[in-house]
Amino acid sequence: MIVLVASIVINAFSVSVYVKSDLGTSTNSAVPLVMSAMIPGLSLGIASIVFQALLLIVLLFICGKKRDYAVSFALGCLFGFVVDGWNELWRVVPIGNLPPVALFFIAFFSLAFGIAMAIVTGLPTLPFDYFVKDLSVKFGKTVGFVKTSSDVSYVVVAFILSYAGLGRIYGIGIGTVFAMFCTGFVVHFFLKRIRWIC
Repeated sequence: MIVLVASIVINAFSVSVYVKSDLGTSTNSAVPLVMSAMIPGLSLGIASIVFQALLLIVLLFICGKKRDYAVSFALGCLFGFVVDGWNELWRVVPIGNLPPVALFFIAFFSLAFGIAMAIVTGLPTLPFDYFVKDLSVKFGKTVGFVKTSSDVSYVVVAFILSYAGLGRIYGIGIGTVFAMFCTGFVVHFFLKRIRWIC
């Protein structure tokens, strides 16, 4: 359980740092970031909760009802609140003074590590991670393949939403494209090496 909570804190940290890098947000938060820009007063954390709820609904249709999904939603809510907490912290801690590339790679590797930590616990995880884990089992594909496929889907949806709702591309940059194709493989790399933790 300690590892799972740590993974949520790390993932939330990563998402908030991605935004500060200005090189493009993480793939998981691309849609929530656009949602928060489209709806006044909607924070990134709350938008993340809404998006994760939608992912769980999709999983219910594809994989059937699972008791763990209710716990996963609760963890998703915790994740959303922690994201907002990190964003509030960055108002007083000048993390934005670091070079954008440094911020990006801190966010990239910490997110991949946090995702792998959550998966190896075997405990209910965030909806983002359940989406990858359960679909990989359902369709007999590797975690890396499903993660990359879902990341591409998130970015495409964010691209369409931002253009349709804001009249411009918002939150998607070169960093997002890099993460879209590489995060899944780095998660797979970490998975092979940290299973001993749990």
